[in-house]
Amino acid sequence: MKEVDPTVYLFLLILAVGLVLFFVSSYFILRGLITLRWKPNHAYIEHSEYSGSDNEGFAGVFLRSLLGFLGSAPSHKASVRYRYFVMEKEFFGERIQIGRLPSGDRNRIEKFLSENTKGEVVEIYYNPVSPKQSVIKKGPSSDSVKMLGLGIIMIGIGGYISSVFFAV
Repeated sequence: MKEVDPTVYLFLLILAVGLVLFFVSSYFILRGLITLRWKPNHAYIEHSEYSGSDNEGFAGVFLRSLLGFLGSAPSHKASVRYRYFVMEKEFFGERIQIGRLPSGDRNRIEKFLSENTKGEVVEIYYNPVSPKQSVIKKGPSSDSVKMLGLGIIMIGIGGYISSVFFAV
């Protein structure tokens, strides 16, 4: 039996990570698509806060540059809590969007928070079957779509290069 080049394992790892990204992001995209059928309602923003720092050290800068194409910046986060009523029953929600990364680009976070400040009444979407499930933004998130694209690219690269190594 011919000995396999050890670098093929790197590409098999890329393939495996690509498959995981593909299936996880597909799940969130499908869940996001389901929210398109959810009913609109008005909610009162009780809490709206930015947390983060531009002083993130070497690890944060490295991670930001590594994941920059995803639009994520691990040090910036939006925190929102809203209250709404369905059939005279009170519910609370904190979810912005299904499949959205918890942290992101500072400008995107600040824009979102400026549109959803404490004390404002905003439109949310709730699941009519289970009203305790709600989101501020319906539909699949751009983060999930980007992760799906990354997963497909990784599957392609890992699969193609691994097959070339095994074909030799």
